[in-house]
Order: sequence, then structure tokens, then C-alpha cells
Amino acid sequence: MTDTPTGGNVPNPNDPSVPQPPYGGGQPPAGQPIPQPGAYPPPGAYPPPGAYPPPGQGGYVPPAGQPGYVPPAGQTVSVGEAFSYGWNKFTQNVGTILGGAAIYIVGLFVISLVLYSALIMAPAADGRSPGFFVMGMVAAIIVLLAAFVQAALIRVSLLYTRGETVTIGSFFQFPDLGKVLIAALLVGVLTGIGTALCYLPGIAFAFFAQFTLYFVIDKGLPAVDALKASFVMVKDNLTTVLLVFLGVLVATAAGSLLCGVGLLVAYPVAYLATAFVYRRLNNEQPV
Repeated sequence: MTDTPTGGNVPNPNDPSVPQPPYGGGQPPAGQPIPQPGAYPPPGAYPPPGAYPPPGQGGYVPPAGQPGYVPPAGQTVSVGEAFSYGWNKFTQNVGTILGGAAIYIVGLFVISLVLYSALIMAPAADGRSPGFFVMGMVAAIIVLLAAFVQAALIRVSLLYTRGETVTIGSFFQFPDLGKVLIAALLVGVLTGIGTALCYLPGIAFAFFAQFTLYFVIDKGLPAVDALKASFVMVKDNLTTVLLVFLGVLVATAAGSLLCGVGLLVAYPVAYLATAFVYRRLNNEQPV
């Protein structure tokens, strides 16, 4: 500090211990707002956690107002790390995950049992067999309910990767339910058509479409855009995604050996591992 002719003190601009005003003590450039104390985060604070990365850094960037997948440069994902993450998250939250999944599974079993029982008992009432249309409707209802289970596990897995608090109620909350249903039906129908044609096309389509619901639930994309984003993500990370896809198949096959009971563990771990890979391929760090 230096003394003024009137005896007051003014800041010494050469003293590094004295906070200096912005813009070197003058006014900001024309048209620029005057920064207020605490109004701006310190350098390096952008982007905030979970936000889109700046253009050019890879990840999920919204070009021209429409979100789309941009492959990150040099991003690698270890399949072992992904399944280790899935197992750790499962064991740390086993009560919540099994509780939410059990409600869906029991509900799906009861509804399926009622529907199929109605089909079996129908001929005894009027002597006629249920038509192909009725059987198709029953199958469609069951597929749709199974899609709800899948969407619930995906949403919860994404919540865990963001470090958010998850409760059993989280399994039944879908902010974009319409988009989820349309995307699930789109993927299901196209996979079914591919399977009916030659089986292998159905598997290939399911492989490339496996992140569709992740994009719908996590980014709010419409069904078709989410499907496109999934295809691009898989194409640009083919080896990594293939290893994860095979790992999920092995995990679910192993889980089905114990009279299906092991699937209560295999499915959540597989979805958590896939959510981990989805985050990393979007250049986001799972929590």
C-alpha cells in the first residue's frame, strides 16, 4: 500500500499480495459484462460434472441443437474393469437392486401365467382354439413387459454411474416413458424381423442396437436418433463393444444354469458393466 497526498491508502499495483481488480483496474471491453465476485468459477472448472464436453474433445456433443454421438479420441475401456465395476456396484447395493428387480420379475411371471392360462382354458369354453391374432397380442404384451424390466435396469444402472441415490422407487420412474416404449418396440420388432429372416441378421442388429435405450434414457434422444447413435458408437468401438457383448452373454448363460436364479445376479451386473462402458465411450467418467 502507498500513501496518497491526503493521507489515504491505495492498492499498490506491483504488490502481488494485494488482490487486483479485473481488466487491470480499468473497465471491461465494450459490450462485456462486469464480473461480480464469485460469479465465475475458477479456470478449469468447466465443464461441470456430467455436462457435455466441449466440441472437439469427443464424447456426446449436441451439434446444431440435436444431440449426437461423437467418438472420443484414444478412449480405451477394459472389459475386466467394466465387469469389476458392475460386480462392486451390485454387491454394494444388493438389497435395492434385487428388491426392485424382484418386483418386476414376479409381476412379469404372474401376468404371463395369467395370460397363457387364459389361452389354454379358452378352448374348453367354446370348443375353439384361440386365433393367431390373440396369441400374437399375448406375446406382444409379454415382450413389452420384458422391455420395461430392461429399461428399469438400464435407468438404475445409469443412475449408479452418475453417483446418484437409487431407491426401489427408482425402478419405476421413467421421465421419457413414451420414448422408451417406442425405442423398445422399434428395436424389438427389427430384431424379430432380422431373426425371422436368417437368425444371424437379428443377432447383428441387436448387437449394434444395444445402446439404444441408454441414449434414450440418459440423453433423451428420440428412438430413431438413439438407434443411429448406438450404431455409430458400436461401429467406432467395435472390438471393445464385441468383448463386452460376449461377456454379457457368458454372464447370463452362467446365471441361467442355476435354475435361472443366477440371472438375478447376472443381469444387474451385466447392465451395470454395460452402463460403465457406455459412459466411458461417451468420454464420461463413471462414479
